[in-house]
Amino acid sequence: MRMTPQLRVLVFVGLLTIVLPGVRESAEAAAPAFKLEKGDHVCYIGNTLADRMQHHAWLETYLHAAYPKHELVFRNLGFSGDTLKKRTRSQNFGSQDQWLTKEKADVVFCFFGYGEALGGPGGVGGFEKGLGGLIDKMHEQKYNGKSAPRLVVFSPIAHEDLKSHVLPDGSENNKLLALYTEAMEKVCKAKKVTYVDLFSPSRKLYAAAKTPLTMNGIHLLDHGNKALAGVITEALLGKASKDDANTEKLRAAVLEKNHHWFSRYRVVDGFNVYGGRSKLNWHGQSNADVMRREMEIFDIMAANRDKGVWNVAQGGKANVKDDNFPELLKVKTNRPGKEKGGAYKFLSGEDAISRMKVAKGMEVNLFASEEKFPRLINPVQMAVDTDSRLWVSVWPSYPHWNPTNTPKDALVILPDENGDGKADKLTVFADGLNSVTGFEFWGGGVLVAAPPEIWLLKDTDGDDKADVKIRMLQGVSSADTHHSANALVIGPGGALYWSRGIFNVCSNETPTRVFRSGASGVYRFDPRTFEVGFHFPIGPNPHGDVFDSWGFQFVNDGTGGTGSYANLGKGIGNKKWFRKRVRPVAATGILSSSHFPERNNENFLICNTIGFLGVLQHQVKYDGADITATEIEPILVTTDQNFRPTDCEIGGDGALYVSDWANPLIGHMQHNMRDPNRDHSHGRVFRVTYKGRPLVKPAKMKGKPIAEVCDNFFAKEKSTRYRARLELSGRKMDEIRTAVGAWAAKLSPAKASKDRDEAQALLECLWVFEEQRIPNLELLKKVFQAEEPRVRAAAIRTLGHWAGKAKGLEATLISASRDDSALVRAEALKAAVALKGLAAAEVIFEVAARPTDGELNAVLKYARKHINVDKVVKEAVSSGKELTPAAETYVLRNASVADLLKLKRTKGVCRAILSRDKVKLSDLDAALSSLATLEKKNKVAVLMGLIKAAQEGTTGGLSGLGRLLAFQPPEELAGALGELKSLAEVAKTSAVRQLCYSALISAVGNGDDAYLQATKSKDGLRDFLTAVGRVSDDDVRDRLYPKVLPLISELPSGLKPEAEDEKIHDLAIKTLGTIPGHGQEKFSALTAQLKAGRNRAASIEVLRGISREDWKKEEVRSLVDNLVGYLSEIPANERNSDTATAAFFLTVRLAQALPSEEAREVTSRLRNLDVRIIAIGTVPHRMIYDKERIAVQAGKPVEFRFTNTDSMPHNFAITIPGALEEVGKLAEATGTAEDAIERHYIPKTDKVLLASRLLQPGETQALTYKAPVKPGIYPYVCTYPGHWQRMYGALYVVADLKAYLADRAGYLSKNPLPLKDDLLKLNQRNTEWTFNQLAAPIRSLVDRNFEVGKSVFKVSNCVACHRLNNEGQVFGPDLAKLDPKKRTAEHILRSLLEPSKDVDEKYQTYALVQRTGKVVTGMVLEETDRQVKVIVNPLAKSAPAVVDKSSIVARRKLPNSIMPEGLLNRLSREEILDLIAYVLSGGDMKSKLFKAHKH
Repeated sequence: MRMTPQLRVLVFVGLLTIVLPGVRESAEAAAPAFKLEKGDHVCYIGNTLADRMQHHAWLETYLHAAYPKHELVFRNLGFSGDTLKKRTRSQNFGSQDQWLTKEKADVVFCFFGYGEALGGPGGVGGFEKGLGGLIDKMHEQKYNGKSAPRLVVFSPIAHEDLKSHVLPDGSENNKLLALYTEAMEKVCKAKKVTYVDLFSPSRKLYAAAKTPLTMNGIHLLDHGNKALAGVITEALLGKASKDDANTEKLRAAVLEKNHHWFSRYRVVDGFNVYGGRSKLNWHGQSNADVMRREMEIFDIMAANRDKGVWNVAQGGKANVKDDNFPELLKVKTNRPGKEKGGAYKFLSGEDAISRMKVAKGMEVNLFASEEKFPRLINPVQMAVDTDSRLWVSVWPSYPHWNPTNTPKDALVILPDENGDGKADKLTVFADGLNSVTGFEFWGGGVLVAAPPEIWLLKDTDGDDKADVKIRMLQGVSSADTHHSANALVIGPGGALYWSRGIFNVCSNETPTRVFRSGASGVYRFDPRTFEVGFHFPIGPNPHGDVFDSWGFQFVNDGTGGTGSYANLGKGIGNKKWFRKRVRPVAATGILSSSHFPERNNENFLICNTIGFLGVLQHQVKYDGADITATEIEPILVTTDQNFRPTDCEIGGDGALYVSDWANPLIGHMQHNMRDPNRDHSHGRVFRVTYKGRPLVKPAKMKGKPIAEVCDNFFAKEKSTRYRARLELSGRKMDEIRTAVGAWAAKLSPAKASKDRDEAQALLECLWVFEEQRIPNLELLKKVFQAEEPRVRAAAIRTLGHWAGKAKGLEATLISASRDDSALVRAEALKAAVALKGLAAAEVIFEVAARPTDGELNAVLKYARKHINVDKVVKEAVSSGKELTPAAETYVLRNASVADLLKLKRTKGVCRAILSRDKVKLSDLDAALSSLATLEKKNKVAVLMGLIKAAQEGTTGGLSGLGRLLAFQPPEELAGALGELKSLAEVAKTSAVRQLCYSALISAVGNGDDAYLQATKSKDGLRDFLTAVGRVSDDDVRDRLYPKVLPLISELPSGLKPEAEDEKIHDLAIKTLGTIPGHGQEKFSALTAQLKAGRNRAASIEVLRGISREDWKKEEVRSLVDNLVGYLSEIPANERNSDTATAAFFLTVRLAQALPSEEAREVTSRLRNLDVRIIAIGTVPHRMIYDKERIAVQAGKPVEFRFTNTDSMPHNFAITIPGALEEVGKLAEATGTAEDAIERHYIPKTDKVLLASRLLQPGETQALTYKAPVKPGIYPYVCTYPGHWQRMYGALYVVADLKAYLADRAGYLSKNPLPLKDDLLKLNQRNTEWTFNQLAAPIRSLVDRNFEVGKSVFKVSNCVACHRLNNEGQVFGPDLAKLDPKKRTAEHILRSLLEPSKDVDEKYQTYALVQRTGKVVTGMVLEETDRQVKVIVNPLAKSAPAVVDKSSIVARRKLPNSIMPEGLLNRLSREEILDLIAYVLSGGDMKSKLFKAHKH
């Protein structure tokens, strides 16, 4: 039913508060505090308290019952985590006022205060101001079009103490909630707004309740919301609510309506419905077009159910009829198949197996398919329950529920009780869900991701049907279900992990905070504490998350296909652990089953859905602290193009199960959301086994005694042990403590045979205790005694999780830091970060004193960043506490120089100071003096000893030692000259030799001795030349000039010339450049080198540093000629090298010294040398090149620099004209061939003229190419599977490039190039629009989009110059005040297309010529007697240029407007029409030019 003007909306602004009975005491209950009027529309706004109310519906039910004939309309706009100032939404969701306007709100119930209260007492003042501001702002609105809304403000509810060892008792929160409750009452009283205190009554309700009213202390359960609804009803209406025979019927009707409203307001896939991808269109039809119709239908269905509620409230039946909504828009596929109507052919499940190739020794059978089980459609994720039955989440509504269909997304069970490898039946456990993106068992039930929520479903009566449904977490983003919460898995510690990608933003209330995040990666939710956080960054769209047998976690990105070892977590990391070959990835797994050979066990599996259709297999290697995986033989691969593996699981029988989405189309952005070829009729599960090996006996654990469940910890299958832990997650804590503790007490970590691994079983027990949040240090110590280092590492990881929750952890942690295994030491570092304190620093000391590898160094860096070691050192130093050897070693290596200087001057401390770089010379000398005293030697002798040690690599600080050596008085060094000479000649490292040469030169004051020694060998010459540049005294270096100059072209006598000598000459030239003065001589010498064609790079580099005053005029021309000749010799594909670039700029600079005519001639020659280099890239996340048209000269060489900045791989191929579609289809057809990767997905055809490699994200390739001789339009395209239909462009090969670039349209009219590829006709991102193309549609501007017009006004930078609708600058005409003669669509369009055609004198452009020759061009903004202020570039929003009038020698009026042409070229036709309508209306939303405002 459409809303009539008589209906009025009552808006509830939800403040996470609970109204309890007796809010204003019973004495006030007699007189109603608030009155509802007939036809009121009621909307809730606010946080999770408001949001959850719609799902329990008690308040709405009671209000309908109290006013059965009022025909009230309720709309819940609550949203998890909302506060007064923060509303976390996906792109273009809409503002609060927009939604209230859409629903024509009469009354607003405000639920805020919980999230604000968690900010602490310091935020009360700001909260009061914010609440007052909200009230004032809402009172200024007329959401219903008539009057301001009536407001009711609710306080937060109290925090309930659930007496849980894992949840806060609420005492601290309640102190804050009380403060904010008082603040709310104060504000409402001042503003004369109805206020309901929920804090005090809720505390009374908690005290009186026999069972908890909340699930976590802050979020009400169903019966809690019922109690609260009674309180609110009495507070508002003055009478208590009462249940009667009609209550449940009425509530059922309300819940049905709320379900439809929630599905509309919180529609999943919002980014595709109204966000950035809603504008994607095919055949002129966008996602937004199609989805807007579905949203309209949702609105109508909700209104229809309002009528049903009214009917029930008045004692009748709901009698809902959905016969009044419009038809869905028909969508045409953009990828038609070869079957009738453009459909695709599907193989049967059995026939599909014939297309599969499996690993050696393996075979495949069909476990289940839609042919036998019609509900098995679009399987997404699988899991095996504790009785070894396979469960599957099915998603036939993908990408989300179509309101005209019955929702059939579900969780189904596929048991195989007779063990024949085929499903016996299909049982629907939970039906009517919406977009189930993942699930996992926990706590005696199953956690289900149905964005925007995480549910806990339970079967309490054993009929395999969910009869308990609890919303565990709200605010899980659903902006794009393709990237929403997926790959659900319970970690060893009992937390639930899921992966989530771009476009999604979350806002979750927990008992301690409001968590918000828009990051792509892995998230962690603790179902016992209800805390949630960001765990590990990976993206842009992660899919796949697994833990191995020892709790090491590996996560994957779906889009890019890259994988990471989650080495750190806590929101940081990104450790690539295997070489990515193909993409995208839908899921990952670990093959752990005794049914398969040992070579397959613990291997990492990848389900790939486009670049490779099958399941890849990687062998995992544990190397030091690092973990890597190497690809080996795939498990299976198929040529069936509809095969899309979405998950893989080890079943209870030990076989590998693979779910198949079975769909010709995959991905969101490549096709319309409702493309008819998105299949909703198929789905399979295949089963992979190994021939001749026995299967595993399926475990039955559900409800079994704890000890019997624990026996499964001896299973060789990781999945069986995992399911045993999941079974125990549903048992009571005290039972776990006793029974699991007793079972573990009988085991020994030393007994770890292949058939009975007690160490692994003990680790599983440890994880059971961790999941129950029961620290058990004795068990942890026992597990740490295991021989297997991965078991020990896992124990230490748990120790880190128990930091702050248990005492006595330090000794075990220190022991782990000394472990022989780098893997264990790495976990010790991570645990130390959690533990903090002196023991944590000690762990860093211990690990740093032992051998490390790349991964261990990375973890050390992480630990140092999070543990303030310097602070620990300072405390240790100031306290005089004795340090352990490892601590002392670490301090001497890592303490700051300032801290080292505070320590007692031991030999170790002195050596540590002397080993550091960037130490003051005075501090170095003081340390040297102290060391000399301690060793009873003179300083030079000690210094020489340190230098000798440095060449052995036992000390560092060569730079400081060299400075000290040079600092020593010549007379002190005199006794060491012989040693210096010897060391300069025989030292093992060049660094030491160079240091000695530098000291020799400085000590003597000239380089005679050093040079004489250096001439004995070429190595000596190299060391001497390098040392010269390090001599600090300019006078000393100047004395070396005569010795260095000859070395630029010849060697000293006695050294045999060789080809390698050029490197010595290069070094001599660079050294020459460090010597001051001698400019003219250097110029002549280096010019001679260039004339001889020698040492060009080094000579050019030094010549560029010689000042113009030192150029020899007579030699400039010849030098220029030689440089130009050099550049002409360089091949075109090498002219962008650093040397060539330097030569070019040196030539340009030298040419300035030539007569003007000669200079112009040089410039002309340089211009003719230019090679045409064209950069072409990719646009991230859009699957397009950044250029859709490129022009080149026919028959001439060109260089393409192809760079891939996208998150997925792409290639670049040029084809002959007319072959784009043929090449694209051939690439698609051969994309899964065995050689596809080897040929970079470039199809084998002579119609491809040029092809790049397949570039991974971030890679670049230069392609040298001689353009075709024949002019034409040559397509270029990405031939990676699935890309060619979107990612292409046109290469215009023209006979006269210069003429073409000067006038493209004119050139093509005289020299037409036939367009032989239909797809290129649609390639119009850069259309040069003409007036005639748009003249017809602007004459009948109707039903335009106001919001798009307003947005385009900003995007096109109209606001940089023009003001409209209170937005923009005032450099140009005020568009709201246009002359009536100019306020026509034709004039506005003409002005946009031809801005210089009719320029008002006020906005004329001028060129101001100054005495210096500088010309300032722009619009005169202001002029005084002394200054002229000119707007040069308003689009850059620059400040005006201020020109002194006395400097101006000429002023010219220019014909061009300051407004640039081509502003419309980046817009589509529809966007241009919306923009013109916006300007024509003066920015008036109510203009008849726009269609009725709808969200």
